[in-house]
Amino acid sequence: YDMREFMRILVESSAYQLSSDYGEGWKLEYVPTFARHYVRRLEGEEVHDTLQTATGILGRYTIGGWADPVSWAMQMPEPVEPASNGAVRDFMNLFLRGNRDIQSRSQDGSILQQLNLMNNTFVTAKAKVAASTVLRSIALMTDQKAMADELFLRLLSRMPTESEKAKTVAHLVKAGTAQAAKNTAVEDMAWVLMNKQEFIFSY
Repeated sequence: YDMREFMRILVESSAYQLSSDYGEGWKLEYVPTFARHYVRRLEGEEVHDTLQTATGILGRYTIGGWADPVSWAMQMPEPVEPASNGAVRDFMNLFLRGNRDIQSRSQDGSILQQLNLMNNTFVTAKAKVAASTVLRSIALMTDQKAMADELFLRLLSRMPTESEKAKTVAHLVKAGTAQAAKNTAVEDMAWVLMNKQEFIFSY
């Protein structure tokens, strides 16, 4: 029950002193001690909610036996929901969320996941300035560098690298000052960022 002694043992331990960086000192024996944060693909519900959070466009789903509709997939009681919206349910099921009975969740990837992130209306409809207050506010900005920063922060939760920023700014500058063209450029960039590999992974 000596807190100081406990803290001393803790900070002197090998596990505490390990870096989050994958360096030369990494050993397979560290795996059971969770000595690193392992990259993982987001679950279907997480992908759904991430798309909604990034764009500010929320769905409303009726759950059988529940009085109030829900907007977030993480609120749903089981992976067969939302039964009220088969298209959204099927989109999430592509990320292998299982059925709690005979099919387990899986972290496997598939070409269908990528194709649906590119083409499914659940995604493409959220990359529209007319529908998203978040994208609309970005499209109304006048500084292309600030627009690039905001797009990356909203969609990838990080600042762009110098190379990414240069390419994004060039695309936005090419659109000019006409609002319709700016809207299209922002939509293009939102779609591109939604389809970057890191969008559906937790690092």
